[in-house]
Amino acid sequence: MPFSQFTTRALLLFSILGMLIFGLSFLEKFQPFIFVSWTSLTYMTVVIHISYYFVWKGTQQKEHKDFLKSVALGFAVKLILAILFLIMFKLIFEPESKLFVLPFFAVYFSYTFLLSKAIMKKT
Repeated sequence: MPFSQFTTRALLLFSILGMLIFGLSFLEKFQPFIFVSWTSLTYMTVVIHISYYFVWKGTQQKEHKDFLKSVALGFAVKLILAILFLIMFKLIFEPESKLFVLPFFAVYFSYTFLLSKAIMKKT
């Protein structure tokens, strides 16, 4: 899938998740997680583009193992940046509840699904 098409789909997912977060923001139980939800959404939108860039570059390689290396690198970069985000968020904002990771992982897995689907269409 061309990088521009992936960007369009990622921005569509961003819009859908953004509307969902906005809708949930009216629920009192979700109030403590609004900031982490918006921050996670924005952060993962950037990270997924970095990750897909590595995958996209790998699709242009002639060797199959180079493609596999680029896919592994793309997923590793995404995972490492996700872990760094969680650590930094915990240290900087000191959330009261450990449940702050739930909105993050909802966004993380949504973007992981998008990335996986894009890779499957390419192979």
